[in-house]
Amino acid sequence: MGITKNYNRAKDPAINSTGIALRAKAAEGAAAVPADLAGADGIMQIAFDADADESGGTDVQDLFKINNLQVNLGSNGAVTLVGTIVPILGDGSDGTAVAINETHPQTMDAWQTAAGRPQQP
Repeated sequence: MGITKNYNRAKDPAINSTGIALRAKAAEGAAAVPADLAGADGIMQIAFDADADESGGTDVQDLFKINNLQVNLGSNGAVTLVGTIVPILGDGSDGTAVAINETHPQTMDAWQTAAGRPQQP
């Protein structure tokens, strides 16, 4: 499942609003293949936990949360991955959050063109 977001894609000679289907996929394991998630808004919530009892007990608590991880499309086609990483302290409270804000080196239009979907006349 996913979400369709729009951006203004150049079109000869005008601009047209272009819908791009985005979806979140995930898997656990270094060699695992990401699979579709059940959500419908293209936004991921991720939690990493740890067992605080090193002897293998069952004191499992959150260690990190990644909140609202998603792709944003600017009206000019800029593609940015945004979200927040929150370390969870041993007492269960939130540590200092760090923003994720990474812009793709290509616009969506350039990416689509390189991926085999050129601009339409």
